[in-house]
This record gives sequence, structure tokens and C-alpha cells, in this order.
Amino acid sequence: MLWLFGVLTFILALIAAFVSKLRGGKVGVFLRNAAISFVGSIAAFISFGFVVSSDSPPEVDSVEMEAEDPSRKVDRIEETESVETTTGSEFEDALASAETYLEHTSFSKKGLYEQLLFEAYSEEAAQHAVENVQTDWNENALLTAQERLKYSGFSEQGLYDQLVFEGFTAEQVQYAMDNITADWNEAALQSALQYLEHTSLTGQDLYEQLLYEEFTEEQAQYAMDNLPESHDSSMTWYHLMMRGLLLFQSLQQKKSVFEFFVNEGSPLRQRKSPASTLCQ
Repeated sequence: MLWLFGVLTFILALIAAFVSKLRGGKVGVFLRNAAISFVGSIAAFISFGFVVSSDSPPEVDSVEMEAEDPSRKVDRIEETESVETTTGSEFEDALASAETYLEHTSFSKKGLYEQLLFEAYSEEAAQHAVENVQTDWNENALLTAQERLKYSGFSEQGLYDQLVFEGFTAEQVQYAMDNITADWNEAALQSALQYLEHTSLTGQDLYEQLLYEEFTEEQAQYAMDNLPESHDSSMTWYHLMMRGLLLFQSLQQKKSVFEFFVNEGSPLRQRKSPASTLCQ
């Protein structure tokens, strides 16, 4: 209520001074009234400020709170350091794993990223690792191409497709194809031998399978001309045995001999998928 009293005093003092001036009052009276007005205004503002400050909740500085309770500041610092340590540690571990993988296997950037995800690293840690690991992705593509040719007979186009399947970029794959030393005739022969070991393909069917694998006619013919004779003989018996087994299964399923030769007698050509060749 003090602030209201001060305001009323201020207003009354102004009115009194104004009336005195109109009646031609003395200067002393006017000065007295002006002084009263001044004192009233001061009282009004002081009272108003006191009321406002008493209604507002006191502000507590965070620095003062931490000074009163230092454990709050310590807890916040430890929590921040814990998060940074955990994140930094995972990133470092992912990078170390990437370096270890590349010491033993030639990965593409995409392949290495997916391997790290498989190892349960976060996407951020895996991305950090592949972006910061020191390696030459072009050379990795070339090494991968050499490894694939060592264990499986690829045509030139088949090897290109395999590298793309493993996540190398078009530029990296082209670098590998431009720098690899390969005898595609021998690759065709190797592919033919692998088919003979795992299928009943012989003769014309085997030749057509090699063409389907995108070997050239010359490369496919080289393979057919250089098959070991002993292998040809043994695989002829293998082929007859497999035909007999399929015929026996067809009879068990109550299929006619005619249906067997029409539907199952001739082996179907199926191109090796990139994924399957990795397991060979």
C-alpha cells in the first residue's frame, strides 16, 4: 500500500502547486509545493520498486549454486567427459578394426563399412573409420581381382561384375581391370573344370555354359580343346550316373520316362552369381 500512498501524494502535490500558481501565490509557496511534489515522487518510485522486488522470486546465479554445492559442477563435468570418452573410444576401436581387416583382406570402402556394422559398431563410428583409414582403394580392387581369379574361373566381364558386386566404384574396378595380368583362355579352362567337378555338363552344354559366362568363342573353344582326357572319361561316367539317378527319382515320383527326358534330361544353363563364387 505504500506505493499507492506515494502516488496519491505526488498527484496532490502537483495539483496544489498548480492552484497556487493560478492565484498568484508567492514564490516561496510554489517552491514549497514543488518540494512536496518532488518528495512525493521519490516516495512513490521507492514504494513501487519495493513492491515489485518483493513480488518477484529471487534469482539464483548458477555460479553461486555451484559455489554452494560443488558436487553439481563435478557431476556435470564427469558426465560430459564420460560421453566424450565413450564416443572417442568407439571411434578409435572401429578405426583399429578397419586397419586390422585391411592387413589381411582387400575390402572396398563399402564392404569395409558393412563389415564394421556387422561387428556392431555404430554407423557414425564405422563411417569415421572408413573415412580415416589409410589405404589405396584402387589397389584393394586390384588385389581383390587377383584373389578371385586365383580361386575361380572368371571371364573378363564376369570379374568386372564381381568387383562391382563387392562394392568397388566404377573407377576402382576399371583400374583393377586395366592393371591385372590374366590369361582369359586359362580362366575359361579353369571355369570349365569347376563346372565338371560340380555338375553333369559335358560337350556342347559345357561350351554353351562358358559362352553364357561371357567368355569369347575362342576362349571357350580353348577350354574345350584342353580338357584332360582322363577327366573327360571320368566325367562321362559321372554324367551317366547323374542321369540315371535323376531318372530313378523321376520314376519314384511317378513321372514317365518321356517327361524325364523332356523336362530334366538336359541340364539347364545357369550363370554363376557373384555371391556364389565367393564361396568356391
